[in-house]
Amino acid sequence: MMIFGALSLLVLSAIPIFRTPFLGVSLVFMLLYVWSREFPNAQINIYGLVTLKAFYLPWAMLALDVIFGSELIPDLLGIIAGHLYYFLTVLHPLATGKVFLKTPMWVYPYIVFITRLELEHNLSSPCMRFLGFSVIEIYICMNCRNRNKLVARYRIGAPSRPSSRSAAPSDRPTGVAFSGRSYRLSG
Repeated sequence: MMIFGALSLLVLSAIPIFRTPFLGVSLVFMLLYVWSREFPNAQINIYGLVTLKAFYLPWAMLALDVIFGSELIPDLLGIIAGHLYYFLTVLHPLATGKVFLKTPMWVYPYIVFITRLELEHNLSSPCMRFLGFSVIEIYICMNCRNRNKLVARYRIGAPSRPSSRSAAPSDRPTGVAFSGRSYRLSG
């Protein structure tokens, strides 16, 4: 994600209207945008004054930057790059089944190496503990031929299970252009 973000920001900053010498703020905004799309219902407290859902956080930060007098272009570049990444990795594959951005195969040996170090020294990554992954399960999944076991085990990217409550009948038309993952912001 970081490599794609850096490259897309470099390409976007070559456009004369988006020209900016420093892209650090844009990269942070890209990460913020992608995170806000992955966890849209998280409650965020801004300066202890306002609580809002994470879905709106990039736009609130953009508004705060405008109020504080920062430039608008780096923030917009980050939002554009973040949306491009989110579209190519989540929305487009869910709608069409075609995946354009995949993790390169040369990255997997590094993950296995880090996992072996964690196993040998009885460490576990804070990120993995936060997400509830067991180091041993990741090690087993990364060494096996079928790398989709991690997705199958934790249902990453899988459609959510139907709720036990009776759902209202769908009134969607049959020729829907996009039927990807969406989140309800009301609850």
